[in-house]
Amino acid sequence: MLKRISHIKNIGAFQECQARPTEFAKITLIYGRNTYGKSTLGDIVSSLQKHDPSAILARSSIPGTDQGQLVDMGFALEGQNEGDGRALFRRGIWERGLTNTHLLRVYDDAFFHEYVFVARKFTRDTKVKFSDFILGSQGVAAAQLIEQKKQEKRQKTGRKRSLERDALHDIEALDEFIATEPPASIDELISLRDKLREEHSALNRQKKDAATIRGRSNLSSVNFTPQVDEGSHRLNQLLQTSVETHHEAAKAQLDAHVRNHCHREDGAERWIQAGLSYNNNKSCAFCGQLYSDDAKMLLNAYQQYFNEEFYRHERYVNQEIERCQPMLSVTLPSPEQHAIKQNEMVFQTYPELADDAEFKDLRARYQSCLYDLLELSESATAPLTSVGKHFEQALTAKRARPHQAFDVVDLGDLIAKIDNIAAFGASLNQVIDAVNAKFDQFKKSINDHEIDRRQEKITTQGTSVSRKILRYEKRAACAEFQELNESIAALDIEIPQLEESLRSDQSEYLNNFFGTINRYFTALGSHDFELMRGLDRSGHRPVYFLKVKFKDQDVNESDLDKVFSESDRRALGLSVFLSSLDAMSAEDLAKTVIVFDDPVTSFDDHRVTQTHKKMIELSSRCEQIILLSHYKEGIAQFLQTHAFSNNHDIKLITIIKNSESSGLEVGDVDKFLLTLHDDCREDIIDFIERRVDRLKYRPRVFLEAELSYRFGKQIREHNISNDNLRARIDGLVTNGIISKSVSIELHQWRETLNPEHHVFPGNDVEDQRNTAREFMRFIFHDLVPAGSVGI
Repeated sequence: MLKRISHIKNIGAFQECQARPTEFAKITLIYGRNTYGKSTLGDIVSSLQKHDPSAILARSSIPGTDQGQLVDMGFALEGQNEGDGRALFRRGIWERGLTNTHLLRVYDDAFFHEYVFVARKFTRDTKVKFSDFILGSQGVAAAQLIEQKKQEKRQKTGRKRSLERDALHDIEALDEFIATEPPASIDELISLRDKLREEHSALNRQKKDAATIRGRSNLSSVNFTPQVDEGSHRLNQLLQTSVETHHEAAKAQLDAHVRNHCHREDGAERWIQAGLSYNNNKSCAFCGQLYSDDAKMLLNAYQQYFNEEFYRHERYVNQEIERCQPMLSVTLPSPEQHAIKQNEMVFQTYPELADDAEFKDLRARYQSCLYDLLELSESATAPLTSVGKHFEQALTAKRARPHQAFDVVDLGDLIAKIDNIAAFGASLNQVIDAVNAKFDQFKKSINDHEIDRRQEKITTQGTSVSRKILRYEKRAACAEFQELNESIAALDIEIPQLEESLRSDQSEYLNNFFGTINRYFTALGSHDFELMRGLDRSGHRPVYFLKVKFKDQDVNESDLDKVFSESDRRALGLSVFLSSLDAMSAEDLAKTVIVFDDPVTSFDDHRVTQTHKKMIELSSRCEQIILLSHYKEGIAQFLQTHAFSNNHDIKLITIIKNSESSGLEVGDVDKFLLTLHDDCREDIIDFIERRVDRLKYRPRVFLEAELSYRFGKQIREHNISNDNLRARIDGLVTNGIISKSVSIELHQWRETLNPEHHVFPGNDVEDQRNTAREFMRFIFHDLVPAGSVGI
């Protein structure tokens, strides 16, 4: 049992608590006012139970010191050294925890909120913790095993999917593939696969070539335009044109002048024509000499020659030369070079016909025709050049003498050569048509059916070989996949068996446990409720929780706060805790120290007696009961009911507090059980007997309470007013309960004790003691019912 808490330092209100003399008993009641440190003690024992320092670290004293936190607690079996069971918290950890000879169970707010309610609700987390709590270590181990198995199945299923996605993807008939025995070696299979691939590729090329052949181009025809350009003929017609004039004398004079006076006849006529534009018919434009009569007659002849009709014809000749000369492209038509080159490339795309006799003959004819055509084109170059020069000379002369007719340029030889070239061109195109017919015949002879049949056979064989090679390469992944499949299948059988076993093994235990909760809950004052076992299978392991009925109606979990009062919720938490203790083995319970932190409060008055009764019953089976409470009336009731029995070892310890720290000391049970009125009486007596020099309570308040206690029955029966002390005293006299003389003295004490807020009048302490002595003599000797004799 816990013998003592020797030392607490820098934890909450206990900045420096040395409490080694304060020894605990079998049943130890620890009373502390709010803020004195009762909850801190609860956190200390809870931290020790869980071996978790967080609750202590969170309660560092304010202001703290640099000496660190410390808890020194002594546990001991009867007859053993207390030091053997020492629990020590230091340097932020429990350096020494509970030994195997002791167990510790704590009921506090943390238990209530962790295992039963959170914000007046059952949550998933509280259900899981509640389930673990009621199942105990063995049941939790079984549930955890189920959870582990489900987790293992989930992981293996995930790994299996990963293998399917990464290592075994795109494999058809995967189960059959995995079930196939892998070959011992794949060297021969690889060689066979490579050979089949080569054969398949060859057939692919053949098939591709067949399609290509059918899509090959034919030869293009070589087009000709075998004629002399229109410009050549029109210019020949222009050369033959002339101007007829009636001024023959003028023409003769002009010709004679050109012959006799011009060094060059070419251009002389044009020069004279231009000179007329500068003539004024009076004098020479060069020297200014006046014209002679002969000169005037000659100029007149010139003007008659170059008349309007001459100029009109000149303009016509020049315009026609300008219009037709660009059309003068007297060139020989020749085969299209692009078509010839394209056809040569087409011939190269039919190597399959190289040995065909008919094709060879056609190819030779094509080459011969093309050669002759090119040769004819070349031989026509000289006539072509000659024609060009003749036209150039003729047109120059025509421009000089537009009125004069000239001989035409001879085109006969050139036209003959052009016609010859055209004939050979037609022959060439005939050969091209014959070659194209041969090409079409060849392309139609290509057949894909046999290639497809052979390819299909090779593909089937190759697929089989490749699948065997792949099975060898994937042998590790397949082995793992098979193992996962077998393991998952085994887990699919094992998990339901474990769940059924857990249900079967724990069914009676859980029925008893939930039955015990119901009995405790009812015994503690919560009636009309029925608590049943619920099972949640949504997670990896089964979770048991409380289902509630109220007056035979199912209560939805969202409505629990409407049917459970705050007191009901605390009683339910305590019922669960007590049921868990009953579920322990007798051996374990016998070495268990049980700490209750405020199991009932002032709001649970109707539950106090039964709660204390359950603790007393429990104390005979466990090692020790420790009750922490700030509910003084509840502690007092426990002491009044059980402290004076010879069957129980009960000790009261109170938490005291000064300006520096809270501490622990053994409480005076008799004094603790005093009512406020009793305490006030003892205070006045201590003051009279000089044990204290100052009163804590007001004598006037004591007087009013004494009247209520002493004459309570009469005051109730006669419905005496309780509005004020004067009215009460008068009511007691009127109804014959006290004598007139007693009422007079009561009024005197009422007035004497009334000044300065019911404190004795006078500042002298001895005067106050004397007044208090007389007051108490009156209370205990003179304040008696009417007809009684004062003692």
